[in-house]
Amino acid sequence: MVIVFNSISQRNELKSYQLRNDEQLKISRNLHDGVAQDLAALKFYLQKDDKEKSEYYASQAFNEIRYLIGSMHLDLSDDFDKIIQQVLQTFEANYKIKTNLLIASTQFSSLKQDYQLEFLRILQESLSNIARHANATTVTVKFVDVGDNFKFIISDNGTGFDFDQIKTNAESETKEHFGLINIKERVQLLGGTVDFANEGGATIAITIKNLIH
Repeated sequence: MVIVFNSISQRNELKSYQLRNDEQLKISRNLHDGVAQDLAALKFYLQKDDKEKSEYYASQAFNEIRYLIGSMHLDLSDDFDKIIQQVLQTFEANYKIKTNLLIASTQFSSLKQDYQLEFLRILQESLSNIARHANATTVTVKFVDVGDNFKFIISDNGTGFDFDQIKTNAESETKEHFGLINIKERVQLLGGTVDFANEGGATIAITIKNLIH
């Protein structure tokens, strides 16, 4: 009986390791796309001898690479609230954008690992978009219960966006803000809905009904 228990335990540990490794690889690929775009823009403006924009995109690439390195050192076996705090601290340190975290949910501590990993992907994608496009100085992340609904909300005080225009750009293979399309698809796979709003900045509000049932 002990041997069987150990075998099951080892298989669970291996599955957990594989999930964490898969997640880190996905984070790496997501952020790599942003770095590649920054370096392409840097090359273009260097050829144009545009010093100001060259310095801007060089700084963007440098910050995103540092953010990538920090993200790859996440301990995904830690408590989920600590993982989120570390993500926000790394983001704040690299982009000098203030972050706030509010957890007011009884469901948060019961999140299954697949939901945790998907929410982590969404947060990483959102923060990368904010750093690249929003011109924000503050980001607020909330996990809250509203009745039986679980809400995951990411908001900033930046310039906002036009989701209809983003969808048009994505369909025409323009990559700007394409991460928001990915977020919508991920939320749908979780059985949830996502609302995008522009009110003194951009807000991404994800709702999942009966999350732990």
